[in-house]
Amino acid sequence: MELPTNLVIAVLECDGRRFGLLVDRVLDTEEIVVKPLSGALKAIGAFAGATILGDGRVSLILDVQSLARRTMRSDGVEHVSDQTAAEHATTGDGQRLLVVGLGDNRRVAIPLDVVTRLEEFKTESIERVGRREVVRYRGEILPLVRLSHHLGGGARSSYGTQEVTSLPGVVYSARGRSVAIVVDEIVDIVSGQDAHSDIDDAGLVGSAVIRDRVTELLDVRAAILAADPNFFTEQAQNELAEASKRLGV
Repeated sequence: MELPTNLVIAVLECDGRRFGLLVDRVLDTEEIVVKPLSGALKAIGAFAGATILGDGRVSLILDVQSLARRTMRSDGVEHVSDQTAAEHATTGDGQRLLVVGLGDNRRVAIPLDVVTRLEEFKTESIERVGRREVVRYRGEILPLVRLSHHLGGGARSSYGTQEVTSLPGVVYSARGRSVAIVVDEIVDIVSGQDAHSDIDDAGLVGSAVIRDRVTELLDVRAAILAADPNFFTEQAQNELAEASKRLGV
């Protein structure tokens, strides 16, 4: 077999060290919405998420850190200093968070453990039951809370100031019940926090620095109850409490 004379190498960085990833070709760059993986794909340990491309195809997203640590054997990549390890333990660096965007350039983090699905809801499918908003979803009536309103953003939310046809949202399901938390945008899925603070407000459990941005940590239970006051059974409350603890609060 004849070896190619030109190689395409993507230069990546992990734990402060660069390494090359040999690829067949580079197609393009895109802005994407990261979707969490199913349990079966997570177990592989090579992918951080998935996305749907513009042509409708599903594309897996490589977990660069996992890839580097599994394939590179140098001490510089495999070894984490005692100081870094201590910081990770203090700030909960292993916690995976879904970061969403709201109006006024706000960032809010939600534990990925309580994200069942990411969805786009058509605005025409959103209706009202009394004072509450609901959405027709998979043959059911799904209670809905707009996170910007819940956290005091009001009309400054992007979907309150411009005509939109669909709204991104986080669906949480437990024991046969589901709610939708509608946001302005899905920003990213990240691992951990750079710094944690107990500075909070109504609807929050604290704040943190994530990717060089002050990010609000959502009180998920309060948001879910705002959508559906009758949502929780005792067992579901215990599961959500465990996920909230991993935020470090």
